[in-house]
Amino acid sequence: MNSNCENIKENLETKNKTILIVDDIKINYLLIKVMLKKLNVSLKWVDNGLKAVEECKKNKNIILVLMDYRMPVMNGYEAALQIKKRRKDLPIISQSANLLKETNPQIDINIYDGFIKKPIIQEKLLSIITKYIN
Repeated sequence: MNSNCENIKENLETKNKTILIVDDIKINYLLIKVMLKKLNVSLKWVDNGLKAVEECKKNKNIILVLMDYRMPVMNGYEAALQIKKRRKDLPIISQSANLLKETNPQIDINIYDGFIKKPIIQEKLLSIITKYIN
């Protein structure tokens, strides 16, 4: 794996730290899991926004959320709003095949700390993770 991964491993205290992956399509989670397998950080997957809100309420070890936008039960934007009410400093990175502002101009994109476009490229994923958890 590249040096970004090694830098994160060296500079991040990862014991009891979790990245929450929120995506209703399991294969997307599995791909991210492979991309991040060498990091010493736990990954947790949930398949809708409501579960993400609940997980962030109970799990204080979550240090970053990768949030899909289109999901059943509760979309990523609504989930991000709910999470930010309780944990303002928790970085939430939107992951979407579309730019949210283009497809949903009414959305306040400032609720997110960053964006990553699908299909996710490993280098970009590691770069954004480094930015928020390093």
